[in-house]
Amino acid sequence: MKKPRHPLYEPLPAQDASFVLFEHRATHMHVAVLAVFEIGPLRSTTGGVDAARLLRYGQSQLAELPRGRFGRCGSSKGSSATASRCC
Repeated sequence: MKKPRHPLYEPLPAQDASFVLFEHRATHMHVAVLAVFEIGPLRSTTGGVDAARLLRYGQSQLAELPRGRFGRCGSSKGSSATASRCC
């Protein structure tokens, strides 16, 4: 019998699944990225990054982002009430 799909999860694409399949203790399949940004308008009065302003901006944009492929909130049972509250 086919297992029902979890409403908050979907299968990995083939390329992503191959990374999981082939990764072993001696064969790491990690992918890393380094990004360097100019501080611009996010500079604080002390010269660092204004973290509070950055956080406020990020929170203001959350509604514009598509929901992630893997839900991070709610129960593992995935009731429709829980799913509707997830981002």
